[in-house]
Order: sequence, then structure tokens, then C-alpha cells
Amino acid sequence: MKVLRTCVLSLFLLLGSAGVLFSTAPTADAAANCTGSLTGSFAVHSTRGDKIGELDVYYSSANGGTNSACMRHSNRLWGVKSATGVQIAKCRSFTGGCSGVSFTDAGSQTGSYSYYAGPVKVTGTASRCVTVRGYVTEPGKSSRGIQVDNVGCRANPTVTERW
Repeated sequence: MKVLRTCVLSLFLLLGSAGVLFSTAPTADAAANCTGSLTGSFAVHSTRGDKIGELDVYYSSANGGTNSACMRHSNRLWGVKSATGVQIAKCRSFTGGCSGVSFTDAGSQTGSYSYYAGPVKVTGTASRCVTVRGYVTEPGKSSRGIQVDNVGCRANPTVTERW
């Protein structure tokens, strides 16, 4: 019995240290920040009008161009755990026209975070536009967010949706 208990305990410890039994998805608060050069920063405001979040978009030349996005909490929501999400998708166009972009094949992260969601990334974006969407939720209230098209290309970024 002692040998069996020792074997089970050893297996449990081995699998646990390998992350098999205790595996959880990494939290955005523990994830590395967005990296690269900041190409756009877009504020999200509460219903009272104060800034509660910021959707930041970055570009790096790695992998044929890599865009990443983070949805950060701001001001009174900094450090407050709340539903937060961020998405990024590559547009079909090099010069603008991100309409009809599907976020189903995009980078996406949602959850309950204290500081930010992300980074989420898309590659192969050299000279291409991206569309980004982010939201943050004040505890006890509905989410507030923004969608911005034509980020990081020859077209001007366009806020297409606020909620």
C-alpha cells in the first residue's frame, strides 16, 4: 500500500509540475505587454464621460509585420477586476476598407482582469490595415467599448463603433 501511495503521489507531483493537472490559461495580467511601436491609442469612456480604458495597438516588423492590441484599464478602473476583452483582425485591404472583417479568425482574449486584456496578435500585416475592438466593464454596469478600423496603414483610423 505504501508503494502504491508513493507511486500515485510521485505521478501527481510529476504531472502537476508539468502543468497537466493544474493547467490554467495564462491571465492577461500576467502576460507580456504588447510590444512594438505604438500605432494607435483609443480611449474608452464611462457613461459619465471619464476615461476608464484605452485600446492600444502596436506594430513590429517581425513575421512579415505583426500587429498586437491590448485593452488597458485606466484611472478608477486600474487594478479593479472586471470583464475586459480585446480583438484584432487583419483587413483585406492595404489602403483602408476594413468593412466586413470577421473577428472569428482573429486574435481574441476575454476574461476578468484587473489591468488589461491582451496582447492579441495577427501576423503578415506589413502595410496592411487592421481592425481592433476592445471593451472594459465597470462593476455593476454594462460594458463600454470601441471598434476602430484602418489602423496602421495608409488610411486614417476610423472609429466605427462605440458602446
